[in-house]
Amino acid sequence: MWIEEQASRNERVRLALRGAWVDTYVKPATLARLDRAAGEKLARARPREEWSPEMRAYDDAKRALHAIAGPEWYVLEHPTAEQLVAIRSYRAAERRWMKSHGASDD
Repeated sequence: MWIEEQASRNERVRLALRGAWVDTYVKPATLARLDRAAGEKLARARPREEWSPEMRAYDDAKRALHAIAGPEWYVLEHPTAEQLVAIRSYRAAERRWMKSHGASDD
C-alpha cells in the first residue's frame, strides 16, 4: 500500500493523483484505492453515449485502422490498399473531430 502511505503524508502525491486519468486502464478496485489515496474521486472518461458524433466517428476510425494496420500504422513503409483506405478514413475523421472542437484546417 505504498501509494496510500505516501499520499497520506504528502499533499504533492495527492495532487498528482488527482490529475491522473486512469479509469480506463485499471480495475475498479484499483481505481477506488486511488480515489481514497487522492482524497477525492478521480476524473472519469465520459460514457461513449455522451460523446459527440464526431468523436464517436473518430474513435471508430481509429479502432478500424488499428485492426487493419496495427497500433503503429504510421511506420508502415508500404501499406496495402486496405490499410491506405483505413488511414485516409482515420485522418478524415480526425480532421472532422478537430474542426468540431474549434481547430483550424491549417
